[in-house]
Amino acid sequence: MKDDLRVGGESKLLLKAETEKLIGFAFDVLNEVGHGLNEKIYENSLTVVFKQNAITFAFGSVIVDAKVIDRITDHEAVRC
Repeated sequence: MKDDLRVGGESKLLLKAETEKLIGFAFDVLNEVGHGLNEKIYENSLTVVFKQNAITFAFGSVIVDAKVIDRITDHEAVRC
């Protein structure tokens, strides 16, 4: 399951550079505002970060949906 996004060590992600940039911004927001908040706070924070970095909402090609969970389980850890 861990290799779902890789074939022969190579990523299968579409728009890899854009996706990596968005994930980086998401981690920046998480590190800045902290854990355990409502999804809307993360969504609003990402909106601000995207505007500050001239990201037209998710490059017009990537869907970003902020979600929160109580804890990371084996199910989420496998996808990391």
